[in-house]
Amino acid sequence: MDSIPFSCVLLVLCILNIATANIDIDETTVQSWARDFGDRLKELSVEYSCIEELKKSYDDLSDLYTVEKINGTKMIETIADDMDKMLENKVKAVEKLVEAAEEANFHSPLETSEEFDADDIRYFNAMLINKRDGNDSYYDYNKLGGKFFLEADEHFQNIEVNITESTVQVPTNVYNREDTVLRDINVTEALDAVFSENYKNDPTLTWQYFGSYTGFFRNYPGIEWDTDKEKQLDLFDCRERGWYIQAATSPKNIVILVDTSGSMLGLRNDIAKHTVQTLIDTLGDDDFFNVMQFHQETRYLEECFNDTLVQANSDNKELVKQKLDEIEPGYIADIGNALIKAFELLEKFNSTGNGSGCNQAIMLITDGATEEYTSLFEKYNPDLHVRLFTYAIGREVKYSDMVSRMACANKGFFTQIRTIADVRENVSKYIHVLSRPMVIKQAHDTVWTNVYMDTAVNKGLALMTTVAQPVFNKKNESFAQGILLGVVGTDVPVFELLKLTPPYKLGVNGYSFAVTNNGYLLFHPDLRPLYGDNDSLKPNYNSVDLAEVELSDDREILYNITVRNSTDTNQPCETCTVASETQTVELDEQNDIMSWSDEPTVIIKRRVLYKTTADYRMELRTKMVDRKHESMNMDVKVHTSNMKRAQERSNSYNFIELKDTPFSLGLAIVNDYGHYYMKPNVEIDEEGLQDLINLNNDNGTLAQAGSWIYCQLTNAEAKNMTKLEGVILKVNESFSQTGNPDYTLKCDQELIKHIIFDAKVTENLGSCWQQKFQNLQMANTRIHNPDNSSHYSTDDTLKKRNQTSGTPGDSVVLQFVGTKGGLTRYYLNPRALQESDFVLENNNTLQADYYTRATVLGNDSFLYSVPFDAGNYNNDTLVTASSIVLVDNAPAAAVGIQFKWSFLQDMFTNVTTNCTEEECMKCSDEDIDCYLLDNDAYIILSETQEKIGKPLSDYKPAVMMELSGEDGTLDVVYKKMIITDFQGMCQKGDGTDSAASILLDPFFSVSAYLRWLTHYVILQLVQFSVYDWLYAGVWAEATPTFHSYSYKPCDKVYTFFTHDPETSVTSMSGSIGCGDCEIGYSIEAVNGSNLFLLVLKTEETCECRKNVTSFQPEEKIYNNTEKCARKSVQRHRRRPETCHAYHDEENSDDCGGATSVQASMLMLFIIAIFAARLPLQYLDSTLQ
Repeated sequence: MDSIPFSCVLLVLCILNIATANIDIDETTVQSWARDFGDRLKELSVEYSCIEELKKSYDDLSDLYTVEKINGTKMIETIADDMDKMLENKVKAVEKLVEAAEEANFHSPLETSEEFDADDIRYFNAMLINKRDGNDSYYDYNKLGGKFFLEADEHFQNIEVNITESTVQVPTNVYNREDTVLRDINVTEALDAVFSENYKNDPTLTWQYFGSYTGFFRNYPGIEWDTDKEKQLDLFDCRERGWYIQAATSPKNIVILVDTSGSMLGLRNDIAKHTVQTLIDTLGDDDFFNVMQFHQETRYLEECFNDTLVQANSDNKELVKQKLDEIEPGYIADIGNALIKAFELLEKFNSTGNGSGCNQAIMLITDGATEEYTSLFEKYNPDLHVRLFTYAIGREVKYSDMVSRMACANKGFFTQIRTIADVRENVSKYIHVLSRPMVIKQAHDTVWTNVYMDTAVNKGLALMTTVAQPVFNKKNESFAQGILLGVVGTDVPVFELLKLTPPYKLGVNGYSFAVTNNGYLLFHPDLRPLYGDNDSLKPNYNSVDLAEVELSDDREILYNITVRNSTDTNQPCETCTVASETQTVELDEQNDIMSWSDEPTVIIKRRVLYKTTADYRMELRTKMVDRKHESMNMDVKVHTSNMKRAQERSNSYNFIELKDTPFSLGLAIVNDYGHYYMKPNVEIDEEGLQDLINLNNDNGTLAQAGSWIYCQLTNAEAKNMTKLEGVILKVNESFSQTGNPDYTLKCDQELIKHIIFDAKVTENLGSCWQQKFQNLQMANTRIHNPDNSSHYSTDDTLKKRNQTSGTPGDSVVLQFVGTKGGLTRYYLNPRALQESDFVLENNNTLQADYYTRATVLGNDSFLYSVPFDAGNYNNDTLVTASSIVLVDNAPAAAVGIQFKWSFLQDMFTNVTTNCTEEECMKCSDEDIDCYLLDNDAYIILSETQEKIGKPLSDYKPAVMMELSGEDGTLDVVYKKMIITDFQGMCQKGDGTDSAASILLDPFFSVSAYLRWLTHYVILQLVQFSVYDWLYAGVWAEATPTFHSYSYKPCDKVYTFFTHDPETSVTSMSGSIGCGDCEIGYSIEAVNGSNLFLLVLKTEETCECRKNVTSFQPEEKIYNNTEKCARKSVQRHRRRPETCHAYHDEENSDDCGGATSVQASMLMLFIIAIFAARLPLQYLDSTLQ
């Protein structure tokens, strides 16, 4: 027989070796490591944080505080009362402005005066002030510019303002020296005195303003206006802002009919689509709409919205606007059929009881009509309760008189839109028609807007709402015409409301929130309006629903089943296993199992682990929309740490209406630890003042107060001193003003008492922290001196640590304590070379991760964490250890240390490689991987540096599936949590990028430019207006389409993992099949911490090829049916309380006409030549 080659024998032996490789892990060793490492880590943390000394201090000062149970009902009533008073003051300020504006107009002689000379009128144009020429002199700009005093003011976000005068902004589409504009600007100068008086009476007021029907905008305090510096255009028009439209009109149901017949080809189609888009942009959350396109047939533009009207929220408006790109003109127009469909839709929708329940209107966009449809209107609109607004598209419109008479016969308005540039000015004219009944009734309804971020006006001021009222022309000769002069308003920043709900009152993880009558958020800690590295504004940020952030778990019933042998029910089943697939169960009223889809052997034990329902969040939403004053409990899923972590909480909710507003206020307080409140019983006296002064003079420690509102400081004070210095200043002033009966301490006195008590209770920590380093020096002397017979137990611990490459004296960088009152006290180790940003990054104690997560972890345990980007630091990162101090169940403070990650690594290595036997397991073995994980499965320690701070699922998804029960395991260490982010932003696909991106192709850019220039000149010869020329390439930017975003709003699914102390196990071991190899694993909880020690054993060549789940965030994809179901659903809402749709005395004779600007051929030629020199960035909209 031939001999077998040696290589074949070797191959067989290798295969046998792989097949029989030992992947078993010694669980006893892992348990020993976890126990020993945990003991050492906790000893370090307890000793250097001085937590026991702090607990003793609370015990010693127990007569200076009491622990009370929070009364959520009483708390929300108090906060709501404070908010009501603040908001009422804003309304009073607006009412004064309305009265002043109407009086100034009523008594103004300029409107009829023959002596009016526009050249005599000067005003400060916000775009033209403080501009200098080459000689450093101020430009006058035809009496619109010049020097205007400005000074940075902290109250206005450090913007340079003038608090004695206002400035006027005029958009580019309005001539800034037109006679009517100048007259009204001159009349409204009277508002400056009222602006100043309002601000003096209520220093919390921010921006006050008047928006005129002519387009100008008077803003107080005066500012220099930002414009598009590249194009020197100002596209802000106050008449297009939500606060203006909402105050000028009552809610409305609108059907838009757009002509898509063959005659609408080319430019007319573009103008029509832009008209529809602009109309949609004028609608708000209280309005309802739909769009139909018609030729010989009439059909809905968006099929999801067939046979109904939908709320004009951001999502619905954007969805319809996207469909405009699909319009393809053709066939012959049947206007009559389209009008019948529109009337029938309005009648059908109104019968449902949904919608605005107020104004009804049809917007007809066409290029002409051959009849007036008199009989049709007599049948479908006999009482004229549906207004008809008609927009004739194009320069030459056949039978435009027919279109005009249709509008006039139905209390509407006719306008002709010749060019794209005419759209903005003409579309908004319908608003002033709808305002007539309100003006005639003299109904100064107060309106509150949804939340918005008005960066264009207020230069970065954060989220806000506006309170506004309309201003009427009260002159008798114009009464029946119902002339609206404009709208006045003032902004209420959200942070002003949040000042009334300070964190120390709400406790750890408690928060306040508010919703509108539509269920949308006014404010909420999970309202995230910005995205991306550049903080871009999300398109739908102001229509985030309460049900999209208060996420109760979906209906989910999980059971822990013990299966026993079917022949002997008294003995556990040792050979049978529970099927890995999910079993469908039916429950009776006691939540007991009635039947299984696949009957198991014998059920001896059953335990409900989790049961809740999504109905709870809708119940909360409905009650708040209905302005109920109630309370309820709900279990919720909450993401934290910027969508990096998640946890389940049981919250107690209290809610109440905010009077005379459409808002409802809510408080969420965490059950258990959140319901206990430590109230200090100290006085604001000279002893307390001295305690505050000593904070930064005690034992080398430093201190700072959080960025909360402790006291009211002047701008100069706030700019030149810290929060703590401000507190000391104001408390000191209160003693110097003892004899002044008019003086009151301008501080939150309860919060001041907190920080005084915190100063007392933490007083001894400084000396304790310092003493540790002195003890260390003494211990080191003893350790290295064999003749020294002195020996202390502390030295044993220190000696163990000194066996590593570092010592606590070199590695502990910072010791700190954060208190409920916002005080952070800390000591920087003078021996440590590494710097810490802890104090800067964790200014607000109660809201910092080290405080909130330690509270959730519980008493007597330390929370350990590293930054998420720790893997980039090359061993230079710091580990933060913190533990909560509970006083009679009330979280009082979090105390801790920061130390070098390399010291943690050395300690871990010392424990896991210290083996005296020849054959024993060590983390340094080639077939062993050791990880230190936190309670959310983030890697705290690994052999590979770049993994630090990252989730285990990124590197070991198969292991993560095993530990979380993805493979059907009943016992899990980490509970998997799925959270859908309804405020997500997803990157668009390759086919949906902006058309502007193709300009990067040089050949295309040149050819496109030549094509555009030819097209431009020809078009201007046929259809020209100066406004068009000014706005070439600009109009699309003024109202950007959905395609201008590189990201799109989406629902994004996140997968989180967390250890649940109630349901998760703390020890687990086994093996994971990976095709032709296996991975052995063992995981153990590390004593006294939030950490877990994970040990993996595998062959070096074993790569897990099994199918694993991706744990990366993913866009949630809906099919067409699901999309329509989600978009067309109408959630519960409450209508505004007032409606002004009709008035018998209304004079509707002013029903429109056509206007345009004509140009000479010479001017046209000059413009065409100039256009050839325009840079390509002006051409983007034409190319689109």
